[in-house]
Amino acid sequence: MMGRLLSFTSIVFLTAGVLFPDEPQQEASASDSAAATRDIIYFHREHPIFIRVRIEIDQTPFELPWIAYVQALFGELDLDRDGSLGPEELSVTANVGSDEPSPEAVRLARDPDLWSADRSPFDQAITMDELTAFLVSAGRGPFHTVDAASAPVSNDSVGMTLFGLLDLNSDRILSREELESALTTLRRRDLDDDGTFGPLELGASGNSYVAPLAGTPGETPRPFAALTPGSAPIAILRELERRYAKIPSATSAGRSTLSRALGSEELGLESEVFDRYDFDSDGRLDLDELRELVRRPPPTMELVVRLGIRAEGAPVVEMISSAKGQNIAVRRSADGLASIVINDVQIEIAPATSGPDVAKQYLLGQFAAADLDKNNYLDDKEAGRSGTFRESFAEFDKDADGKLFENEMTVVVDGRMKAARSRTRMDINSRGRNLFGILDLDRNRSLSRRELAQAVKRIALWDTDSDRAISEAEIPQLYQISFGPGQPEFQGVQIPGQVQRSIGDTTSPLSAAPVWFEKLDRNRDSELTRREFPGTIAEFQKLDQNSDGVVDTAEATLVK
Repeated sequence: MMGRLLSFTSIVFLTAGVLFPDEPQQEASASDSAAATRDIIYFHREHPIFIRVRIEIDQTPFELPWIAYVQALFGELDLDRDGSLGPEELSVTANVGSDEPSPEAVRLARDPDLWSADRSPFDQAITMDELTAFLVSAGRGPFHTVDAASAPVSNDSVGMTLFGLLDLNSDRILSREELESALTTLRRRDLDDDGTFGPLELGASGNSYVAPLAGTPGETPRPFAALTPGSAPIAILRELERRYAKIPSATSAGRSTLSRALGSEELGLESEVFDRYDFDSDGRLDLDELRELVRRPPPTMELVVRLGIRAEGAPVVEMISSAKGQNIAVRRSADGLASIVINDVQIEIAPATSGPDVAKQYLLGQFAAADLDKNNYLDDKEAGRSGTFRESFAEFDKDADGKLFENEMTVVVDGRMKAARSRTRMDINSRGRNLFGILDLDRNRSLSRRELAQAVKRIALWDTDSDRAISEAEIPQLYQISFGPGQPEFQGVQIPGQVQRSIGDTTSPLSAAPVWFEKLDRNRDSELTRREFPGTIAEFQKLDQNSDGVVDTAEATLVK
């Protein structure tokens, strides 16, 4: 079976989550897919940085679980076992018995665009290769990229104020001891006694958060773009030209302008690498030559990201090569965080710890809350009163009898979770260069106990002079990239806690919190501190099963 799985990898990379999704995708060669890699462009201020990431899941190429999943769906629908899906096989009905196709197979068969997969040849039958190509081209392939989230726009006053408050000896350097005592240092500033610290409580002067400047229409401010091998979206080509064009030229009217052609200096490439793409040897890459560069970019650096089971001693993130003449390094913290250092910019790369399981727990809790008459099913009136099931009722009610039972919903959820686990998701977040903004991981404009604790873990990453402390100059422009399993999606349903958390964040995933927990959680950080809990110390300690000083949602759900 593995041999057959590998035969499909050459078509997996038609398209898969490019951050600029406005360009038709092209099929990659087998040599591109064999390495199970993804290329990411970081638009550095001086020249583009091409980061090649080789992703392994349980020591195998990341796309294999997805291919195996699609093959299983194909097998459910291929009733005559002839290796293709015809009109009769795709005319399946909802799952009503153990011998019928699963809800996910039925969902695939009912896709109104599915017949567009019948291309080579056009014969009123869809082969496995055609199905795989269709799913990838529809953005449902093995790799899912979430659009890069920008850092909150702020001035520097909040970060500078926070730095000054934590700098107890006023030496403009934050030592490990000062960062470890951050919660104690700031405790008296918690004016509303909610266990968090906002800009006003820190005493920051001026308007801490200012409106972003208006950009040029059509301009793309994203710092990263994920590439699909063999594809060169025009938006990425124009972005490269816009950012890096420096060579003077002249228009037909004699006016001075900048040529869109890019030289080796603008692209940050060594001459021998640049020459591979400069087909006419004129020292510049025109649009066609630039397109070839983006289709198969020369990696500035190549990383391995190992998810799941790893060989003994193998790091989660490892740099295996870097181009000549590049000032790039990888730093690693004791708890597994890894950071690419490019001058004053750092890009943290880590596996995400959250997965699709939180969706099931959340939906079960919402089902129980929506079942007002406690008859163990939801009717359309109960669903209409629920924000969770108002739009998704028909999606879960597979037999369309107007009654949604818990086991009926569970079958659908389990199928979506299985699909999500077969995919790999990449999240990119910009944290800015403001100390407050960098530490405010959930972007709620306040710092929690957990977020302050994260600062200590980053000393090893930010300490460029190896003095085991952080000066103001060492606070980097920070980006975070995380890789992990996909997340199930349901129509009109927003699953709380469906966020990727890096390896450094040890909190439990947000689950369907009990009502009493939500009422006590005044600052909405999904944790109860001793201040928020009205009971006795003994009662609090009983709930705090891991003795970390807070009660999270996972611990709250264990209360009977």
